[in-house]
Amino acid sequence: MINRILMVLMIGLLVSCGNENKKNEPEVKTVDTKTEIHESVPTNAKFEDRALANTYDNYIDLKSSLVNSDMEKAQKSAKNLAKSLEEIDASREMKENAIKISEVSDIEAQREVFQFLTEDMIKLVKGNFSDGNVYVQFCPMAFGGKGAYWLSNGKDILNPYYGDKMLKCGEVKEVLK
Repeated sequence: MINRILMVLMIGLLVSCGNENKKNEPEVKTVDTKTEIHESVPTNAKFEDRALANTYDNYIDLKSSLVNSDMEKAQKSAKNLAKSLEEIDASREMKENAIKISEVSDIEAQREVFQFLTEDMIKLVKGNFSDGNVYVQFCPMAFGGKGAYWLSNGKDILNPYYGDKMLKCGEVKEVLK
């Protein structure tokens, strides 16, 4: 009886993490026999500060690396992000988190630090662009059910915390305008 209840609960969780919006599917590319998934929507957010725009782009590149479970690319993306964070008024903790991701050789450890980096990135981006949208997305299952956020250019869910294991698990929690 308990096994049946657990099975029903697990199926419910998996179904709830499906993304109903299938209109704008992510761009899927094959590079060197490896499939890569990228957001199909380019950023439409207009940043008045070019350095902040560059930082946001580097953040999105890092997120895409985590979506693709590419630890080495995540290291390179995080290194670029750390450099761009030096050019803006970012917290010391945010810079340290970007550096940690660039130095860690474990995708799960990178994802764990990414959640804290994202918290600071949301604060940094919020109210600091003049036009367009940035989407704050959330996966309720990340980190043992504590959940975690990330930023996206569009409504499509591409989960950086689970990659292709649960690519569509999540929802849009807020649209920054």
